[in-house]
Amino acid sequence: MFSKGDKVGFLNERGGGTFVKYVSKLVALVEIDNGFEIEYEIKYLVPVKTDYSKPTVEQLYLSAGKERPKKNVLLNKRKSSPDVLEVDLHIHELIDSYKNLSNWDMLQIQLEHLKRKLEFAQRSGIKKVVVIHGVGEGVLKHEIKKVLSGMTRLEYFDASYKKYGFGATEINFR
Repeated sequence: MFSKGDKVGFLNERGGGTFVKYVSKLVALVEIDNGFEIEYEIKYLVPVKTDYSKPTVEQLYLSAGKERPKKNVLLNKRKSSPDVLEVDLHIHELIDSYKNLSNWDMLQIQLEHLKRKLEFAQRSGIKKVVVIHGVGEGVLKHEIKKVLSGMTRLEYFDASYKKYGFGATEINFR
């Protein structure tokens, strides 16, 4: 149905990307505009003939002479079970080099990554997401809570101290 390099759109949401490969009979790997690769159900992909996007965060960084974020598969390899998704938002896990980025730029990359992971978890029926944000000064944690407070049908709280220390937030979808 799709070939490598085909432009695809998402049927039930805004956006799309470039078809990479089939992961299974039901799932495809799609490179979205910000360079991340996500797994997406094939039945919700549609072919597109024109460019559907506006400039992405990645394109803005490239135009400013900053390094391109590395590709990051949306499914985190560290997840402990099919029902739990761990999302590590440490900036060095998301991009190759961040030395030329401002704190605001890094925060935007982290929050965009978080939103994509949460969307994926909801689409995939994953009920529990653990967001690893670290301790630091608490700016990222505060911004994560702002994102979560604007969402419905979920609850969030500090994740297990024993497993994550003070640097993680657990999200349960209802």
